[in-house]
Amino acid sequence: VSTAGGTVNLLTTGAVTEAATGKVIADTLIGTVNGNMQLSASNANAIATLGDFAVTGGTLALKDSVALSVTGAVSGTDVALTSTAAGTALSVAGTVDASGTASLAATVGKLDITSTGTVSGATAVVLNGAAGITETGVLSGGTLSGGSTAGGASLTGAATTQNDIAALGDFSTKLDFVLDDATVLHVTGTVMAPNVSLTSIVGETSVIVSGTVLATGTASLTSTLGAIDITATGTVSGSDAVVLQAREALSGEGVVVAGVLSGGSTRSSASLTGANLITSLGSFSAAGDVTVANGQALTVTGPVGGADITLSASGS
Repeated sequence: VSTAGGTVNLLTTGAVTEAATGKVIADTLIGTVNGNMQLSASNANAIATLGDFAVTGGTLALKDSVALSVTGAVSGTDVALTSTAAGTALSVAGTVDASGTASLAATVGKLDITSTGTVSGATAVVLNGAAGITETGVLSGGTLSGGSTAGGASLTGAATTQNDIAALGDFSTKLDFVLDDATVLHVTGTVMAPNVSLTSIVGETSVIVSGTVLATGTASLTSTLGAIDITATGTVSGSDAVVLQAREALSGEGVVVAGVLSGGSTRSSASLTGANLITSLGSFSAAGDVTVANGQALTVTGPVGGADITLSASGS
């Protein structure tokens, strides 16, 4: 199907499939499909813009060979959009809404969710951008996963109140990873990057780590209004530094591995009682008690403040 410079409108009460030898060439693709809409078998699709496209009772899967801009409202049970182009290969200025999983992939280039863009997957959101991922719009989903093999990921939303991610699964980037969230964020997978920054703004136990946060530089966890909990199965590791900053309680039965640990709690206690491996304790304070257990020699380099302070080093 070819309307170079024009619009292709797919309207059908049945499914749409594409043969490996087929292709769709259009300036804009729109449509309404009942059943699966599979335009992912060909490597020759050349669609510049995806406008309003609704799939009822099925998956919308589109693979594109050129830069794809999502400008309309796109929906389906699952939505999978892929671009193999270089540069900013896949950009979302409209809405991608999946009742299951929303998956966006730029296999060579960058993935960009702009300030007007929304990506929602009730079950999961999967973001992969080989050359990097940026998001200044809205992310909403059950579990976020993905990464970048050559770039970083900056998922900061249009404002700190925008993103609504319940869980962070496996996510790895070549460069730094930043995620700002406006709900309780539960790290369940393995998150890896040179520097990792995770922030939640809600006033409860808003950052929970039962998986692994692994940074070769600095791992930073911030709960601006609530508490941080590193559970018994959780690990937060920063070869250079770990920063744990909560407004309410900071608690950890899991493991903190840090070159330098800093942070604390502005309104409550800070208790890290796991099998920690901390080289140096920097600036660390709490309105309540401070307890830090360590499995090796601990050097205190910064001011440490609290109501009662208990520091122990079992490996010294």
